[in-house]
Amino acid sequence: MKNGQPSIKRLAKDNHCILRGKWIRERLLSGAIADVPIRVDAILPDEPEQTMRHHMRVTREKSCGK
Repeated sequence: MKNGQPSIKRLAKDNHCILRGKWIRERLLSGAIADVPIRVDAILPDEPEQTMRHHMRVTREKSCGK
């Protein structure tokens, strides 16, 4: 296996959208992601029965800085 393949397989197994996006941005696109401001609650609520679409509904709210 090449160097990055075990990491990719681990990410596919864990399936955490935020960590996967951060990994792609930093490792594949060579970009750094700034730390989240202190006033932002960056933890997703634990709702395992909900779909990803339901979890991401907060990104459509006015308070989400796009």
